[in-house]
Amino acid sequence: MSEDSFILGDIVRSPAKQKPVSRAYVRAGVRAQTYFDPATVRAAIVTCGGLCPGLNNVIRELVDTLTYCYGVDHIVGVQHGYWGFHTPDADPAPVRSPNAPKAEPPLLTPAYVAKVHNYGGTVLG
Repeated sequence: MSEDSFILGDIVRSPAKQKPVSRAYVRAGVRAQTYFDPATVRAAIVTCGGLCPGLNNVIRELVDTLTYCYGVDHIVGVQHGYWGFHTPDADPAPVRSPNAPKAEPPLLTPAYVAKVHNYGGTVLG
């Protein structure tokens, strides 16, 4: 995907009151040039807030794209939203005892996320 590839669209909010407005959107996709060297990148995926059908599909595609298109080999999943960045005593998960050690975030690999799209919610909690 090149940096000068755009999608054009005419958007009309209220035909009786507004003229059509042309907008240009930068196309999404894998880039040939990135700021960081993928071999040295350590990526983390965090999900949080609200109802979001298909979130496991998004996680799977992020992992596959980072792995196969960019060559990133260290991707972790932050569990329980932003709380996953906190210390164990700040963890709100009701199934853990206050003295339980905080689990390491799971390493997300293409094999780990291969079938997550078959489940609702998010594999990250």
